[in-house]
Amino acid sequence: MNKRLQKVKENLGITFDAVLVSSNPNIIYLTGFNGFSEHEREAHLLITKRDNYIFTDSRYSETVNKLKNFKLVETTPERNFEQALRTIIKKAKVKKLAIEENDIKANEVIQIKKVIKTFPAANLIKDFRMIKDASEIMHIQAACQLGDKVFK
Repeated sequence: MNKRLQKVKENLGITFDAVLVSSNPNIIYLTGFNGFSEHEREAHLLITKRDNYIFTDSRYSETVNKLKNFKLVETTPERNFEQALRTIIKKAKVKKLAIEENDIKANEVIQIKKVIKTFPAANLIKDFRMIKDASEIMHIQAACQLGDKVFK
């Protein structure tokens, strides 16, 4: 399991059993996949103590199935996000769910609250993203060096 997911899992516990990730930057951070639109909600992640799920539709199934550490939960018109979430929440025995309150639509909250009690977790993953690991620092340095060459 990658270190980023491990950090999230370590912070599950007393307050909540799982976290629902809805923001595109946080989905990219945790999965490494940046093929979802920034303007439409095309995916959600559900991180539980045991498993990690990615909810999306068939347009992304082939690619998402290749992601390490994530189980695909495909949504369809017949099995929408709310129904799929209800199934996984029950299977994973989640009682308290954290949601990214700063990046979720009102209609999504209404759907989710039909399934489970939610708790705000505004900056849980955002706070992790602020502290860069060695690989991220290396990429930032390489980008800076490239920028310097371009300006010279």
